[in-house]
Formats: sequence, C-alpha cells, structure tokens
Amino acid sequence: MIMEELLIEEGSSRRRVKTWILYIPIILLALIFLSNTIGSAVSSKKLSSIESYLSGVEEGHSLNDGGCPEYTTQYDPFYGGMNGGSQLNNNVSQSTTILKNGTVWVGNGQVFVNTDVVIVKGKISAITKNWSGSQAGATIIQLKGEIVTPGLVDMHSHLGVYSYPEDSFGTQDGNEMTNPTFPQMRALDGLNPNDPAIPHIRSGGVTTSLVLPGSGNIMGGEAAMVKLRDGTIREMLIPDAPRAMKMACGENPKRVYGNRQQTPMSRMGVTYLLRNRFLKAADEWDCQAHAANGKSTGARPFDLDLETLVGVLRGQVLLNVHCYKEEDLEMMVRTSKEFNFKIAAFHHGLEAWRVPDLLQRNNISAAIFTDHWGFKMEGYDGSVHAAKILNDGGVNVALKSDHPVLFAKDLVHEAAKAFHYGLPEQKAFSAVSLNPAKALRLDSRIGSLEVGKEADVVVWPNHPFALGSRPSHVFVDGWLLHTNQNTKKNLKSPTPSTTRLVSTGKTACTPTSRSFYVSGVNVYTMDADQTVLTDATISVVDGSVTCVDKLCPIPSGDIDRYNLPGGVVIPGIVSLDGSTAQQENIRAVDGIVPTIYYQRKIKSAFGGGVTSNIVLPQGNRVLSGVGGFIYTSPGTDEFSVKFPRIISENSSLSSSLGNRAKSGVKSVSQQFAELRAFFQVDLNTSRNTPVGSVLSGAIPLVVDVDQADHISSLLRLKKELNIPRLIIRGGAESHKLKSQLASEGVAVILAPARPKPNEFETWNSREDAVVVLREAGVNVSIAVTDRWAVANGMPYVEALASITSVPAKMFGLNGVGRIRVNETANFALYGGDPLSLSSSVQV
Repeated sequence: MIMEELLIEEGSSRRRVKTWILYIPIILLALIFLSNTIGSAVSSKKLSSIESYLSGVEEGHSLNDGGCPEYTTQYDPFYGGMNGGSQLNNNVSQSTTILKNGTVWVGNGQVFVNTDVVIVKGKISAITKNWSGSQAGATIIQLKGEIVTPGLVDMHSHLGVYSYPEDSFGTQDGNEMTNPTFPQMRALDGLNPNDPAIPHIRSGGVTTSLVLPGSGNIMGGEAAMVKLRDGTIREMLIPDAPRAMKMACGENPKRVYGNRQQTPMSRMGVTYLLRNRFLKAADEWDCQAHAANGKSTGARPFDLDLETLVGVLRGQVLLNVHCYKEEDLEMMVRTSKEFNFKIAAFHHGLEAWRVPDLLQRNNISAAIFTDHWGFKMEGYDGSVHAAKILNDGGVNVALKSDHPVLFAKDLVHEAAKAFHYGLPEQKAFSAVSLNPAKALRLDSRIGSLEVGKEADVVVWPNHPFALGSRPSHVFVDGWLLHTNQNTKKNLKSPTPSTTRLVSTGKTACTPTSRSFYVSGVNVYTMDADQTVLTDATISVVDGSVTCVDKLCPIPSGDIDRYNLPGGVVIPGIVSLDGSTAQQENIRAVDGIVPTIYYQRKIKSAFGGGVTSNIVLPQGNRVLSGVGGFIYTSPGTDEFSVKFPRIISENSSLSSSLGNRAKSGVKSVSQQFAELRAFFQVDLNTSRNTPVGSVLSGAIPLVVDVDQADHISSLLRLKKELNIPRLIIRGGAESHKLKSQLASEGVAVILAPARPKPNEFETWNSREDAVVVLREAGVNVSIAVTDRWAVANGMPYVEALASITSVPAKMFGLNGVGRIRVNETANFALYGGDPLSLSSSVQV
C-alpha cells in the first residue's frame, strides 16, 4: 500500500522512492509498538466486560484467596451477560392460591392434618391451620384431607436430550460418543424444551429434573437443572442453580469404545483416561499453585476442553458419577482422593448397598433404582432392600427414573416400592423430594413445603403410594400447570399386612413339601366360575389338590401345615416373558441359559409368586422362533433343582412386525409379504412344522406389533390365511381396534402392561388399555405382573385372571392358572392382597 502511494506521488522519480523505502522498517516497528500500547490500554478498559466476566470478577463472582475465580452457577458464563448477573428467566406466578384443609407431607418427615398451604407470587407464604389472612383475589381450592406434597425431584433424567419418540435418530442427543472424555459437552445444547414426554412426567408430580448427558463416555459433560415449566430452554433452566457434571465408569464406556478396538476396553483403560484427563486439568489450570508461587494468574484462561474439569477440581461443579459395581465405586473414590475433588452422588450404584460406609464416610449421595436390576452383567447384584440399607447406613438416598429407561411419570412408584421393601413411609417420600434436592444443593429452595421456598406443590386425591395414584393438581413456581379432576379416588392405601404365617411339619417351606394342609385363607380358584372362598382350607396329597372348601378333611399321615389367617391364595402367576431367537426353526427353550445369574432371575420370579413362564422368542425378523413353557419352581432331583423345568418345547410360533422387525431396509409391506409367503404352504405336507401347527390350530401365532394400522392389516391377513388362533403381543394401540379384536376372538398380551407413548408406533397408547380392552370383551393378559390393573378400574377378579387363568387359556396349558381338585398344586400364599404393595408371598 505504501509502495503504491509513493510511485503515484513521485511519478518517475526513482531516487526519492528508494529513499522512502529505507524508512518502511522503522515505520512498521513504530506501528507495532503503538498497537501493543494501545491494545493494552483497550484491554485494560475491557476488564469490566468480557475478560473480567470470564475471570469471574464481575458482580456475583469473586476471586478467592488463592487467586482462582469462583464460577459456580449453571451456564452463567453463557447467559449472565457481559456485566454479570443471571439473565435466566425466573418466571414465577404473580397470583395467590390457597389450598384449604389438606394433609401436608412436608418432605422432611413431618405431617400436618387439616392444614392450609398459601402460595403467593411463586413462593410458599404460609402453612397453617385455618388461614385467616386476606383472600382477596386468591384462588381457593377446597380440599377434603387430600395429601399435599412438595413437587418431586428426579435427579437422574434424560428428558429433552432423549426425547419422545425414542425411535427417531433426530430426537436422540444425549451421547456424543466420538471421544471417551468429553467434559465440554453440555446437556443444555441438546435439550428439547418441547419433548412430548415433559407434560406426561409433570402429570406424575415431577417438577424438577437433573437432565444428564448419557453414559457412553467416561466424561459425558455438563448437566442442566430444570423446572418442568412450559416455554423455552431459558425458561426451564433454574436460575442460580449449581453446576453439575456427568461421568460414567464400568460397562457402558467399555462397550462403546471397546467394540471399536479403542481405549477404553477395560476398567484399567477407563481409570487411565480418567486420571490422565484430571492430571492435565490440574497441571495446566491450577491457578492455586501459580498464586502460591507468587505468579500472577491474570485473566481467567478459558479452554472449553478443560473448563468443566477445572470446576470439579475447584469444588465449583457437582460431580455425578454413573457407577454400578463395588470396584467401580472404590475406584472413583480412590481417584477423587488422588486429585482432591468431591463426588456429589453415585448414580445407579446397584452394589452400593454392599459399601454404605464408603458413601457415608465420604458424604456421597446415592441415586438408585428401587428394584430395576438384572438387565446387564454389572446390574445383577442389586438388592430391592438397597434403599433401606443405605438409609440405615446414614447415606442420603434418592430414588430416580433414568428416564426414558423408567418412565419418569412413575417416579413416585419407585418410592412406593421402596416403602414396600422396608423403607419407612416418610423416608421413602423424602427419597423423591428433599433428599435429591439436598444432593443437588437446592434444598434451601425446593424439596419440602416450608415458608419461603419455591411453590412446587402437588395435590394427591389418594395416598401417593397407592397403586395408580396420580395428582389432581401440580404447581410449578406457583403456576398451576396440570389438573386432572378425573383422578380415581378411594384407591387402597398401602397399609403393611400384619398377617403372619404359622407353619409346622418336617418338610414345611422346603421344595420337598408335597403333602400339606392350608387353613384360614381366602381362596381365588380362578376356575370357570371364578369361585372365591373365604376363611377356607386346601388339602394337598403328593403334589395334587385333593380338596378346596370351607373345611376340608385333614389328610392322614405325616403332613405339613400352613395357617395364614386373612391370607390370600391365588393360582401361580403365569409370566409371558421374551427371549431372543430368530426364524421358524429356532426354539426359545434352547436359549435358556442355566447360569447362576439366570437362576437368580428365576428364583426371584418364583419368590414373587410366578410359578410358570411362557417363553416367547423375540427377534428382528418377521419370524422370531418357537415359544416354550417352563416351570420356575425347583424340582426335587438334582437337575431340576438347579435349572428350570421345561414342560413344553413347542407352545407357539412368534412373529414380529413394524420397526422391531426391520432387518436391513425391509419395509412393513415387505414384512407382510414375507409373513404371507411363510403361511402359503400345503397343510398336508407341513402339518408337523410350526407353520403347519399354527394353520391347524394346534398352537397360536403370537405377533409382536404395536401400531393400530399394522394390527388392522394383520387382522386382514388372519382372514386371508385362515389362521385360527392369533395373539397380539405388545398391543400399545390395540385399544383403537377393541371391537374388531373382540369379534374375531383375537387375544392381546399387553407388553408393557401400561403402554407409554415413547415411540411412533406407540404414540396413541393409553395406560388404562387393559381395562378398555377387557370392557370390550377382548381376552387380555399382561406380560409382566402389574398390580396397577385394579387401580385403572379393572374388576379385582378379572385382574387376577389376567395373570393366571387368561394366559393359561390363551396357550391351551393344563395344570396352571387355576386351583382345581385332582390337578397339580400350583398356587401361592400371600400375607394379604396380592394386588397391592401391602403384602408379599409367604409360601
């Protein structure tokens, strides 16, 4: 530029141009010097804006004694503005609401009856009897003893980052599985505020969630603490909430990266990467050490790769760690000691019950399932009593959903089950309210009903732990965001049974007890007439029922006796389980794995009253395999004591339609074409094949299918191929075809028993489908025992039938599903109502 100007000005005077060229280096040096000087001055003036904000010295932030910036509230550097101060939207209701005459569960163990709760401008203003303050302009809700609780807090959720529908790649944003250590990821950036699951979850009483990245990486990234408000992400994020981070150890990162022949493929690799990342963060960003050495830290350096880890090391970020096994829990504590950081909570922690002292000693909370176990190797050693064991050990216990693993709408049911397994009632409720709030350092604001706290309030027409209990009102920050005036009332409260079994005899309560006498019980025979006997007796000789009556004669000889006054006897539950198989000639019973872990599942089922299992193969092809039938009860010989007893190897033929059967690029129309081709055979030459057995009516065809359109096409195919016995398994949208199913005699196995709208093919599901189908005359059963059937309005005896006699009839099984003279004694004795959480199996 300078050279061009000189040539223009001087024309052909080359000598003067050369003279000016000699000054160019001097001019450039002067410009550089001036630039640095001016830049420093400008930079100094900007310290009150950009750099000072990043270094945490603006309003709301400060430098601690060592010269390190405190930087503690979630997403402040990105939403706080250049002059500090939170700009997250704290949008609270400005109205006044008075809840009159409720039963208040505070959340900290206290309970107040006939009490009013006053909400003013998004806060709890008063909790008192006979509120006498001003009611001008207030909304008054008259309660009649209904229970009022704080909003539930779910401290492990993936709502918004794993949005509904789950079967769309476009909604799955919780795992950036391209690097095993990705602490710089943020749930905020994958959060969908319009996740269709959110209003469903809120309708279950959940008002606050910790939204975590997934567990595919060792370091998953920063979490988001949100209120379940409607609106934008900014309106959901909780202002001034602490920062939180998600890490994971164990099988998940091993599986993700080990399958790629990449580190980590072992627990050694997990720990190495973890330690290496912390070492780098500590070495490069330890401003405490710089300050101790008299070095200036200057403006806060900002490196997205390390910033969150630095926060963990400085105690400014709550560390939440996904760990299952005892050795993983110990490894994380060992690493935290090495690098001097704090673990806020272990999540899942199925083996934490083994080491409560480890958590208590290090002040680590436990965010656990109640009874969700056995779904992978590191999940096999869980205990249904874990919540009680940990609580008794002084650990802060929170129960969580891991939504969408468990539907967060049912979070209160986790507390109900913990109560069933021995955790005191109010302790169980605190595990979904105040305890998780403590773990999130939000207990001064939420988690309990106390004056001055945020008005996250839930009204329950029934006991929150009653099966089927749902809120009638849900407030978030004083806003009434959910109402349900059709909530069923008068559901049975879960009062623990006081009935005690008295047993006598040499072989009582052992597998060799085959001749015995039961007295003092109510018997649901589930025979054709569905006979119910009160205060009745049952006699059994050599494994066969000899009498079921009000007063049976006592068999002669050396027999065992069981007296259970007020107890209930029902036929053994018939479970409809799935196993993996593919194609017509593959049998599900051949895939039963008789290992110690499978034995534990079988024994747990048997201990819960499940005495037989219809094993239905499931796969990703149109024909999945041949189903079988087994007893879960141990036999007396060495083999059957160790392994389940196979009763039938060919009880059904299984098929799959829809997304679950799409192997490769196969469309649903191609699936139907393939199924049609399978059944276009000569029955005379195929009678002894599974397809021939279906066509002859010897065994049923069981089709895994959910979507109503696919079910409708299947019914047309049934007519076309003249298939006598058709059973639909799954059936999330089967209620839409209830009349057609009833008229054509097609049975339905609901799996799960309470369908949820989590996929495109289940979008029109409803949780009371079992009742809707039964009222229409459909022969309906449920895949896994679910006591909610009665709560949803199903008549009691029919609910029992759906897990006993109905599945037995569907598959033409003898000796199960009913109690009848001269048939095998296949029944269970409960201490009380088997369809409530107040009792358990005695024998």
